[in-house]
Amino acid sequence: MSIYISSWQLDLPFLPIRCFRDFFLYSSDQNPAKIFQSSGSSGNKRSQHAFSSEGLRTYKKNSAEGFRSFLRRHNFCIETTIVLSLVPPPQNWPTSSLSAMISMFQEEGLCIHWCNIENSVENFLEALSSMANHTEVIIFGTTFHHLKLCLFENFRFQKECRIHFQRLSISLIDTGGTKGRTRAYSVQETKDLFNNFFGVSSYKFFSEYGMCELSSQAWSAHTPHDGYFICHSTMYPFALDLQKQKSLQLNQSGFLAFFDSTNENSWPTIITEDVGTVCGDREFLLLGRAPDASIKGCSLNVSEFYTDYSSKSEEKFPTKSDEVFVCPSITHFSVEGLLQYLKFTYHWDDDSLFDLSIVAQSCHENIPVLNQFNEKKILIISSANTPIPWLFPFLIAARSDAISVVLRLPSLRSDDYFSSVMRKKTNELWQAVISFFPTMSAEINNSGHFSLDFSEFDVVVAFGSDETMNKIKSTIQNEKTFLIPKGTVRNSYLVNVNRDCPAQLASLCSLWLGRGCMTPLALFFDSNSKSQDWIDKFQYHFSKEFERRMAHYPVDNYGWFSHAHSALYTQSCLEQLGIQFKMNREAYTCVIDCREIKPAHLSAIFPDLSFAGGGFIYLFSDEIKSCLEGLQTLDILPRIQEWSLF
Repeated sequence: MSIYISSWQLDLPFLPIRCFRDFFLYSSDQNPAKIFQSSGSSGNKRSQHAFSSEGLRTYKKNSAEGFRSFLRRHNFCIETTIVLSLVPPPQNWPTSSLSAMISMFQEEGLCIHWCNIENSVENFLEALSSMANHTEVIIFGTTFHHLKLCLFENFRFQKECRIHFQRLSISLIDTGGTKGRTRAYSVQETKDLFNNFFGVSSYKFFSEYGMCELSSQAWSAHTPHDGYFICHSTMYPFALDLQKQKSLQLNQSGFLAFFDSTNENSWPTIITEDVGTVCGDREFLLLGRAPDASIKGCSLNVSEFYTDYSSKSEEKFPTKSDEVFVCPSITHFSVEGLLQYLKFTYHWDDDSLFDLSIVAQSCHENIPVLNQFNEKKILIISSANTPIPWLFPFLIAARSDAISVVLRLPSLRSDDYFSSVMRKKTNELWQAVISFFPTMSAEINNSGHFSLDFSEFDVVVAFGSDETMNKIKSTIQNEKTFLIPKGTVRNSYLVNVNRDCPAQLASLCSLWLGRGCMTPLALFFDSNSKSQDWIDKFQYHFSKEFERRMAHYPVDNYGWFSHAHSALYTQSCLEQLGIQFKMNREAYTCVIDCREIKPAHLSAIFPDLSFAGGGFIYLFSDEIKSCLEGLQTLDILPRIQEWSLF
C-alpha cells in the first residue's frame, strides 16, 4: 500500500508485517545464508526473514553498533559490562533472530555470558556467583525468562540472589514475549513481580524493541524504561493513519511503521500491529497492540493505551454471594435456573443473559455420561476470551460423577482490554454453575501456568492453539494423565438467503462481542443465489448490534484502530491479484465481501482466518469452503452431541 510520508514529502510502498508470514520475501541472487523465524506463539504459520551472506554481515554490524550506542547513552562501560543472557544460544534456538543478535554481540567483542535457566533456574545463581563485586551486569531476556526467575518458589534461591544483587550493579533488559509458555500478566503485575525479585532500588530496567521482520532494533530512551524507544540510525519510525493512507504528525497516535534500510534482502518499509506515536528524530512511544493483532506476549514495553472498562472498578473476582439463593439439586439443573441465579446474584445485564441462553441451548439436551470421567480428577484449561467453552465438559464431568473439577484460565492476551471483562463473567458463571452440584469438589484457578505438573489429574481437557496443546503434551510426564486436546474451533456458516434472517444472523454473530469459537469468522454463499440485498441488510444490522453492545464498554480509541490492520492486509492481497471485493467498515465492524475468490486463487492468497472475529467477518463463495481448512459449520452454535470429548 502506498503511504504518503509528510516529513519526507513522498509516497512509500509499505507492506503489512503479516506478509512475512504468508510470502517469502527475498530479493538476492544468492541462496539465503540464514532464515530467521518468528516464535509462532499464536500457534499459526511463522513469519520468516531471509538474509544473504552480505545481508547477514550488515545485520551483525548494525545490531552491535545500535547496542553499543544504547550502552553509551545510559553510561555503561562497554569494555567491562557483562551481558547475562537468559535467552538460549543459537544452537538451542537456531531460527531465533533474538538469539542470533546476542551471539553477534559476542562476536563483535561484547562480553556475553549464556545462562541456561530452561534446564535449571539454579544456573542463574551459579552465574551470579562467578562475578566479582561491583561488576555491571545486564540480565537480558524475554518476559517469559524473567518471569521464570521471579516465580521460582524457593526461599534459599531468592535470598541468595538478593545477596548478589546487593554487591553487583544489576540492570534488566526485557524484550517482551511469553511465547504461550505461561499465563499473561498485566503490565503492573509484571512490574510488581520484577520489583519484588530484584528489589525496587537495586536494579535498572530497560527494554528492547525488535522483531524477526526487522533487521534493526530500538532501545529504551530513558532510565528506567517508560515506553519511549530510540531507533538505531538505520531505522526510522512513523505513525500511520491507515484509513487515510498517510503519516501522522508528531505525538499523534497511529499504527507504528518503520523504514529499515538494513532489510536489504527483504522489504524495508513495514507496517506493524503496534500502536504508538513518533516523538522526534528516530524516537517513538509504544502505546499498545492493535485490537486485531496477533499474539505477541506479555511485555513491559506496552503502555496503558486503551481504557480498560473493567479496571474502573476495584471489585475483585467474585466469591459466593451473601445473598440467599435456593439451588436446585443436580437432577434439576437447567439453563433457566442458571440465568435466574446470574440475574439476581450477580446482576448480569440483558445482553449477557441473552448470550448465555443462546449459546447454552445445548444444555437442554441429554448430557452424556462418560465412564472415563467416573471417579476421576478433571482439569479443564479454558480461555479468558469468552466465558462459555468449559461449561460443556464440566457438565459432562458432573453428570459422570467425577471426583473433582478444576478450571484454569490462562490467557495469552495481557493487552486485550476485554479479557478481564470476560474473565469476570467466567468467574461469576463458574460460581453459579457449581452451586447446582454441591457434592462435587470444584475449584477455579485464575493464575495457572502451562509449566505446572499435571500428575495430580486423571484427565486434562484443554482449549487453545496448537502451540498450547504441544506445550501441555510436553509437560505431561506420566502415563496416568489423559489429555483431551480440544484445540481452537474456527466457526463458519453456510447462508441460505431464502431462509436466514439477516437481522437474526447479525445478532448471533455478535454474541460475546463476536469473540472465541462460538461465532463465525466467515459466511459462505451459494454462488448462484442473488445475495447482495441480503448482505446489505446483514451489514447494517451487524454494525448497529455492535454499536449498541459497545455502548456498555467505553474503551478509548477502540473504533479507530479496530480491524484496521486485518482490513489493510486483506485489501492489499486482493488488490495485488486483481480480485474484485467490497469492504464495509463501520465503527466496530468490518465485513469483507470476497466472493470473487476462486479455488485457483488460494495458492497465492491466504485469507487470514486466525485473526477474524470480534466484528470482522469474511464473505466467501461456497465453492471454496472445502479448500479452507479448519472452518467447521456448526449451525452457528455448538450442540452437545457434537462436543465429542474423545
